[in-house]
Amino acid sequence: MKKLLLLTLITGLAFTACKKDDDQALPNQTGSKYTADELALTNGTQKVWKLIGIHVKGITEDGQTVDADADMQDCVLDNRFIFNINRNVTSLGGDEKCDPNEESEIIQTWNFVTDSTFEWGGDTIALASLKENELKVSFETIITGGTLGNIDATLTNTYVPE
Repeated sequence: MKKLLLLTLITGLAFTACKKDDDQALPNQTGSKYTADELALTNGTQKVWKLIGIHVKGITEDGQTVDADADMQDCVLDNRFIFNINRNVTSLGGDEKCDPNEESEIIQTWNFVTDSTFEWGGDTIALASLKENELKVSFETIITGGTLGNIDATLTNTYVPE
């Protein structure tokens, strides 16, 4: 999963501005903070999400602070993620490929671990927010090979329903 999320950052980082979304958080339906319905359902059994932004916050090897939005490649922007109520997530690669060997479809599992932790494809990542029209997840990683050198970073990925 992290490999899919980092593909856009391997060739270098360029930064742009982002827009904040003020949607209301979904209501608590089962006593826990989030439910499978909130992530997977739109009056059905699944919900299709697309990645619209990656925010990078970290420190370079030489101590520079990075706090900006990554310029995303078309090969990442055309991917879709289908979250199903049965706790499967299907990652669909679009027509543009970041890597010629990239699989066009990957089926993984997902689950809420805690109110603030989300498991996707075996990786446990922070669930930054879940709203009806926005999903944000974040995780720590080291970005290598970019124009700024290695960056010890937290990435926050923003998805919207398609």
